[in-house]
Amino acid sequence: MKTTITLILAAALSGLVFAQATPQPEPAAIERQPLERWLGDWTYQSTTHDSPLGVGSTSLGACSVRPILGGQFVESRGKETGPAGSLQWIETDGFDPARGCFFWSSFASDGSVIDATYTFDGPRVAVTGTLLAGDTRYRIRGLVTFADDFQSLTDRREISTDGVHWTLLSENRATKIIPVLAAPDSVEQELIALENAWAAAYVNADVKALDRLEAEEWICTSAKGEVFRKPDDLRDLADGSFKATVFEMSDLTVQVYGDTAVVTGRQTEKATYKGEDVSAVHRITDVWLRRDGRWQAIASHLSVEAPQ
Repeated sequence: MKTTITLILAAALSGLVFAQATPQPEPAAIERQPLERWLGDWTYQSTTHDSPLGVGSTSLGACSVRPILGGQFVESRGKETGPAGSLQWIETDGFDPARGCFFWSSFASDGSVIDATYTFDGPRVAVTGTLLAGDTRYRIRGLVTFADDFQSLTDRREISTDGVHWTLLSENRATKIIPVLAAPDSVEQELIALENAWAAAYVNADVKALDRLEAEEWICTSAKGEVFRKPDDLRDLADGSFKATVFEMSDLTVQVYGDTAVVTGRQTEKATYKGEDVSAVHRITDVWLRRDGRWQAIASHLSVEAPQ
């Protein structure tokens, strides 16, 4: 039976919710965890083992994590794909001051539900809870361990039908590919941060980040009137056709219309394309769409900046 493995980020991600909330009787070390360590876009690989849930397999997934309700809670939305097909999931995290621990609830498109609590011990997070799959509720426990830079984590989880006999359920790895401001003061601030993350992806040849930032339908019209799409952009960055040493955004202005936004500004590039120098200063217009809880670029237009 296919069931969700959405806990891979849950224990890590909720630690950030009280950075802006009213002080609670939680450990001081947790209170100091900065939001930017946790929020962002992640990719992950989940390897499940043979267990009461069925035969093991490997799934690849991605998720976006954002603060909600003024930073009091964290919401994660993700999708993973494996041998049994695709799975979507939503998760909400918070802190329970009465019990002195964090909690989360997650719901997946296969009908599974997870309720769990966890505590922090430095970079390690101890997890206990239950997993409802079909008409059976299982017990789960695990340990999430962060890397020193908090940009990646591993997650090892076990499952039990009686709380006495435990079986290894999964071993997972996750990597943050796009940071997001912790509880940004405004949508405008978040979009400016995403524009800068987009620019950094070109300099770092970070294809995964580019893939997350650009929607599947993204289309760009260059200053020469050329039209290219997301697959072109990903290919050119992956094979080294496009190489940038400088890619800077400035003079950014954001206009928001519900779930659509338009960003205009100045883009300074020092770059080559297939060996030819294409360095330039452009005025840009980017159109963004908020979908499944995160912003993605859907269209861009470049114009050569007029002489001053």
